[in-house]
Amino acid sequence: MWLLETTRAAIIGHPSRSAICVLLLIVLHFLISRFLLPEEAQKRGLKAIPGPRTNLLGDNSFQFSPVSPFLAFQKWAKEFGPIFKVTIGSQTIISVNDPKLAKELFEKRGGKFSSRNSPHVGSELLSQGRRIAFIPSGAMHAAFRRQMHLVLSISRTKENHKIQELESRQALHELLQWAESPVVEQRSSYGDIQASFRRYTLSVMMTLGYGHRVKSLGEDAVKMVFEIMDDMSRTIQPGQYLVDIFPSLKKLPYFLRTWEHDVNRKLKWQWPFMKGLQDRTQYQMDLGIPNPGLVRALLERRKDLSEQERVEQFLDDRCMAYQAMTLMEAGADTTSIVLMNFTAAMLLNPHVMRKGQEAVDAIVPESRMPTFEDLPRMNYINQIVKEVMRWRAIINMAIPHSNPEEAEINGYHIPKNSIIFGNVWAMQHDPNHYKNPEAFYPERYDGNTKSTFESSLEADPMNRDHYVFGWGRRICPGIHLAEASVLLFAARLLWAFDMNLAKDGEGREIPVSCDPATAYYNSIITNPKVFPLSLKPRSQARAQTIRELYQDALKKWEEEKLDLFAEWE
Repeated sequence: MWLLETTRAAIIGHPSRSAICVLLLIVLHFLISRFLLPEEAQKRGLKAIPGPRTNLLGDNSFQFSPVSPFLAFQKWAKEFGPIFKVTIGSQTIISVNDPKLAKELFEKRGGKFSSRNSPHVGSELLSQGRRIAFIPSGAMHAAFRRQMHLVLSISRTKENHKIQELESRQALHELLQWAESPVVEQRSSYGDIQASFRRYTLSVMMTLGYGHRVKSLGEDAVKMVFEIMDDMSRTIQPGQYLVDIFPSLKKLPYFLRTWEHDVNRKLKWQWPFMKGLQDRTQYQMDLGIPNPGLVRALLERRKDLSEQERVEQFLDDRCMAYQAMTLMEAGADTTSIVLMNFTAAMLLNPHVMRKGQEAVDAIVPESRMPTFEDLPRMNYINQIVKEVMRWRAIINMAIPHSNPEEAEINGYHIPKNSIIFGNVWAMQHDPNHYKNPEAFYPERYDGNTKSTFESSLEADPMNRDHYVFGWGRRICPGIHLAEASVLLFAARLLWAFDMNLAKDGEGREIPVSCDPATAYYNSIITNPKVFPLSLKPRSQARAQTIRELYQDALKKWEEEKLDLFAEWE
């Protein structure tokens, strides 16, 4: 208390000293946590987890790139083996680099290692404790998982396939318009292809969340959805807020907790917007319009409940709003990024593209697009998608787990509330597991006809396709939907277009880089930077099929009244 009062007095009298005072608090916190608290290595009979040498304050900050930290963690995995730790501020971060150890911790011992130690600002403040990815193990997390399965379970496959099938028609039509544009600058812009991928995946998720589809990314409401998603991505970026590194800063007086001021400004517009989407769904229900979304299902479940019962069953307005928003956040950008990585892989490996086209052409004529019923007969497309997921994972350092109590693994002491994550990049680029891991080689999955979910159930984790969707109780609930969205669109893209390197004004091919250190934006997910390409319809017959099936989709959407943003304010 003395320290806080002294700090407050100093800042009021000398505002310029505020940064120095906060810095002194951080240093004091460092000294206490590093040198006055007992080290886990002193626990009787247990070993200290190995890890890279720390600085004078016992910290590993500034020892890895904020843009591509997974490369440093891959290097340390090679040096220290299946498990190592780093320390950032007062936080113990444990990297699990071996698939067998990950299965042991996150699945066999999932009851102890399936909680969350989530960032304070992103979880407790901006999400108001209601985004499922951040929720610790307990009643709320279990209830939210059950709610998600209302639209993501295998039992919803047929209905979800219809949504994906129609939305992919519009995306192909957008790409066709782009490919046939006479404007050279436009045809060299990757942004339009990225926009089509994002609209496709966002519209699928918006329909599953609210029962409303997305016609265009240019609509104001869609821009607000992406602003919410971008705000969340920036907020949880490691190092964005000091309080996430030094939790004791939460005890500062409010006027010094600037992160709370930032969050409150965002919530002033975010919450009314999310509530408005929910109200629109209720309005649609009142009119008797069919709605396939999660919000409708939850509104139905709670209609006869009192306010208290809604809170107790996690069906109050805020729980529902964050559930629907999380559904979009988790599925929209991640799936579109897989499609971007797929496109890059085809540009860099034209022989794979041609082999994929041959697999599609053997089954599907020019007069129709590939369907979900065709996919089991073209397993090479499945192999390509598996390899895309392995070669350039959408998330290289899995969303961290945590242990609410102290634990032990392989003779090592795991401190309470450690941050424990699966080192996906290291696992998927281990030459002892995948021969020549940096090569894009779908043939490594020859004979593998399993879905990603079926693969995740393998008794031997070394037989899994990849580890992108996580483990155990925290495995991505949208695993079925995400794989289906990518498989269908990949098959249709190969059926419809030739993808080639773009050429400059002198006719020279413009190279494309997928260097993990430089070709991706600084983000939790591996979002590739813009690159040019050339897209050309494979025949006029296929182009005409795209146009006709898009017109048919427009009629079906009009019949089902799924269009939202052009008509609702």
